[in-house]
Amino acid sequence: MEKEYSAVGADYSDQLISLAKKYTGAEIYNINIEDTAALNELIARKNIRHIFASASLLHLKKSVFIKFFNEIKFGGVFFFSLKEGCGESLDSMGRFFAYYSKGEIENIVKPRFDILDITENIDKLGRGNNWLSFIVRLKV
Repeated sequence: MEKEYSAVGADYSDQLISLAKKYTGAEIYNINIEDTAALNELIARKNIRHIFASASLLHLKKSVFIKFFNEIKFGGVFFFSLKEGCGESLDSMGRFFAYYSKGEIENIVKPRFDILDITENIDKLGRGNNWLSFIVRLKV
């Protein structure tokens, strides 16, 4: 039996939304990820089953990241990746980054999510930080 899937995107940057629409043809919504009520409404309305957030949640302050994982609602698998390290900082372009240890993320997500996989990736481009990738699923 063949299944059909479609991608839906969400971002808060009009410029990135425009590029995503141009290159993917997918539906892209302007949503501030800090607004979990709006995100949960989109997840319910579009019947979103899986979420892929590569190198995006690392731009949330740690307090917002924790709130996000306490409030997000969906029934599928969630992949996300973050920079490994400690603390928070701004880079030379003024972009905010939060850094996490594997144990720190486990403590944040375990109350509501089962951790299916954790991968530690070395930054082969030599930019100074390794990456942590997680695959989790909301507990039932």
